[in-house]
Amino acid sequence: MNDSTRKASLTDRQRRFVEEYLVDVNAGAAALRAGYAAKSAGSVGPRLKNLPHVRAAIEAAMAERSRRLGITQ
Repeated sequence: MNDSTRKASLTDRQRRFVEEYLVDVNAGAAALRAGYAAKSAGSVGPRLKNLPHVRAAIEAAMAERSRRLGITQ
């Protein structure tokens, strides 16, 4: 799946979740900031993070950030 296909398969809130997840790598907080209900963000976040297309988007965004910043192990 290429980058544009991966992005197309995410909903707007899932895309926002991916962006917010990169801030602090906290799925619950990212879900809350992405617009999910405070009452359920703690359980929605980890569930979202484990969806294959969301996980792929997170991994791609992290790889791009590492590449851009020149971070290696």
